[in-house]
Amino acid sequence: MSLIERTAGELKELQSRGDATAEAIADAFLTSIRERDPKIQAFLHVDEAVVREQARAVDAKRKSGQKLGPLAGVPVAIKDVLCTQGVPTTCSSKMLQNFVPPYDAHVIEKLKAEIKQRRPFSSVQERSTSTPCGLARRTMTSADCSVPGSTA
Repeated sequence: MSLIERTAGELKELQSRGDATAEAIADAFLTSIRERDPKIQAFLHVDEAVVREQARAVDAKRKSGQKLGPLAGVPVAIKDVLCTQGVPTTCSSKMLQNFVPPYDAHVIEKLKAEIKQRRPFSSVQERSTSTPCGLARRTMTSADCSVPGSTA
């Protein structure tokens, strides 16, 4: 079974046993997004460099024995309706196409505190799609999220 088909619990277990790294998991999801998103159009923004940087940070913390949040190393996608500081947040509206919030929504603050890593963004549209692991429709950037597949 590929990494993108695993549940969040399975991804956590693979990492804790040393059978997978957060970086390998991130790469699997980024590859899936690159391959599938042209057809699905689930993501508005994907910041691969930030995703990889955060995954490496999780791996380094795990290797040094530091405490990790319960979702560390598990990809998460965030809907485009939730303000994430420094990340385009459009709510699928042309009127907001250039909006980059200077703050995080409360739920994003909480998520970041739990995860301590960022991932993708998902679309607001009804036709937005989710995969079993969470690959959804909108943006993937430096927002704390998890996604075996995308964000919803």
